[in-house]
Formats: sequence, structure tokens, C-alpha cells
Amino acid sequence: MSVKLQSSAGAAVPVNRPPSTSWWTARFLDKPENAFLCAVDESFVRDRFNLIGLEDAIPGFDAAVRHVLGETRTDGGGGAVVDKTSGGHRNACGQEAAAELFYGMAHARYVMTPTGVAKMFEKYLAGCFGHCPRVNCDRSPVLPIGLSDAVGIDTVRIYCPRCMDVYWPPAGLNGSSVDGAYIGTGFPHMAFMTQPELRPARPRGRFAAKLYGFTVHKSAGDLQRLAAAERKGGANSNCVDKTKDGPPRRCGVQQNTAVA
Repeated sequence: MSVKLQSSAGAAVPVNRPPSTSWWTARFLDKPENAFLCAVDESFVRDRFNLIGLEDAIPGFDAAVRHVLGETRTDGGGGAVVDKTSGGHRNACGQEAAAELFYGMAHARYVMTPTGVAKMFEKYLAGCFGHCPRVNCDRSPVLPIGLSDAVGIDTVRIYCPRCMDVYWPPAGLNGSSVDGAYIGTGFPHMAFMTQPELRPARPRGRFAAKLYGFTVHKSAGDLQRLAAAERKGGANSNCVDKTKDGPPRRCGVQQNTAVA
């Protein structure tokens, strides 16, 4: 069942971490650089079916899962982490990095579920992901999107559901530097399939370039570039075929000839 959400002016930013969230997840989501992420339910993490395929991608997978679930603690000594379930010691930095990687990859799967979509739409309606920079979109709120599902390729982008285009997030916006794979390439499209009533209407019009009140023809740019290339000469000057008989003509343009 989909969760119905209402947008209201002046609505408070939704709570990003429910009371049942582990200490590690609460601390992780409190970091400004993770503002684009939502709280993954503990039940989702404990269901191994949801984690199929992640074992080979994450070093120390089992320890990372336990760390995210709050089943480990810092020992207060030399930076080691004590695992409550096994009593073993692991390097804190290495386990922390593995836990962050695991959470990000699990998050990309979680936001494809109805519950994950609902949490992300709360942030969307509150404007947590920013707004479309396109003028005709009237500052429509945007959703995050990844350009690759592979970790380490690129950072997150923003997707506008009005113009259906992708943009760079505003510089300095909290969460804009997170790995795009932690969101995934299909999230916005799944989100609006789950909640189609939240998709805004398409923009009413497109920008029309005008000069002295006259609309500039769409082919003007191509013709201007061709004219500039002809004036400068160089490699592009070969596009003009100068024959002995008749005026110069562009390559590939067939002249009309009279048949005797």
C-alpha cells in the first residue's frame, strides 16, 4: 500500500532517524554530507534476501552489517572496535568504511521499496534535495539520482520531474557530494510509479529566443557556426566547394542543373 503524502507551506523538515534506528545509523545520518539519504529500516537490513550480491562487494561484510545494526562498540583504547557477537577486534577505520559502503549500497535498494519511496518523498516535499534551476519549472522540488549504479564513479545529481532533466545540485547543498550509486539510476522513476499523483505537470511553455521582437529560427545557431568556420578558414573551410564555373557552394549540396 502506498503512503499518501501532503505538501504544506512551512512544513518542518522530516525526522531523518526514527527512535528505533541504531546508534551507528543515527550518527551516520547526522552528518551533513549524508543529508540526501534516509533511514533504512533495521528489518530491511536483517533480511538477507535484500542483501543478495553485496557480500562479494563489501570487505568484511558480516562485520559491516553488525556495525550498522549497532552490535559493535568502540573500546576507548587504540581505535579498535569490539564485536559483541564474536569478541573479535577489527581496525576501526576499516570497519567504519565498510559499514558506510554497506549502508550506501543497501540504501540504493531500500529506496526502491514503497517504504523507502515514502521516506524520500517526505524529504522531496520539504525541499531537502533543492529545486530545479530551470526558470519555466518555477522552482519545482527535485529528487536525487545517480548516473551510475557502480560505487565510486560519480556523485549524485538532481532530477526534475517537471522538465524530466538532470542537473548538478547546488554547490554547498548538504548531501550533494554523496556517491550517486547510493541513490541509484532508477530511483526517481520508481518513485513516481509508486506515487504518480505527486508528479507535477509539465511546464507550460519553452523559452523562445527573440531579437528585436522577432523569434530567432532554431537553425540560426548552425548557420552562424558554419559562417564563422568559413571566415576563419582552416579545416572547416573545405566545406565550401569553389568551382571554376558558377558560385561557391557548400559540400553535399547538389546544384540544380538544366537538362538540354
